[in-house]
Amino acid sequence: MNVFKVHRGIRDVGISYGLPVFFIDFGPGLSLEPEGVIEKMLGLGFLPSTWVILRNNPLKQKGLVVLVKGIIACKGVIEIEDDGTNNSPAWFTDVTRWMVYWRPDITFNLGALRNKQDMVLLQSNRYNELDKYLLDTYDLACLKAVIVNEDKKQEAFDRVKDYGVRIYVK
Repeated sequence: MNVFKVHRGIRDVGISYGLPVFFIDFGPGLSLEPEGVIEKMLGLGFLPSTWVILRNNPLKQKGLVVLVKGIIACKGVIEIEDDGTNNSPAWFTDVTRWMVYWRPDITFNLGALRNKQDMVLLQSNRYNELDKYLLDTYDLACLKAVIVNEDKKQEAFDRVKDYGVRIYVK
C-alpha cells in the first residue's frame, strides 16, 4: 500500500466532526503492508473504539480489504472518504461510515449510502455545480453536505436551507 501519512488529528468535516481520530492518508510515500499500517497506528496510541479515517482514494490501494479487516479486528471504527470515481465495493457494509464526494461523473453507487450513517458531499471547488448536486442527491436517504469557503457561507445557506444539507466552512 502507498501510505503518505498515518497521524492523529481532529475531524473537521462529516458526521464525526470534532472527534479525535486517526487518519491514514494514501498517496506517494511509504510502501507498507496492512500490518505495517496497523503497527504505526498502535505506535501512535491507537485504542479500541477509536475512529480511523481512510482517505485520499483508498479504494485504489491493493490490500485495502485486509487493512479494513485488521482495523476491525483491533476494534477500530472505520470511515472511508472516497472521491466518487470508484465503484462501491462488495464489502461496503463492513465499514461503519462512508463519505463520498459528489461529482457529475460519479461512478460510486450513491443509492447504497445508508440513512443517517453515510454522507455525500460537494467540495467547494465544485461549488458552481451546487444545483446539479441538489437535484442528483434529493431523493437519497443519506446525509448531505457542502464544503464552502468562508466568503460563500451565506450564499450556500440561502441555496440549501430547504434541502436539509449541512454546510462545512473551511
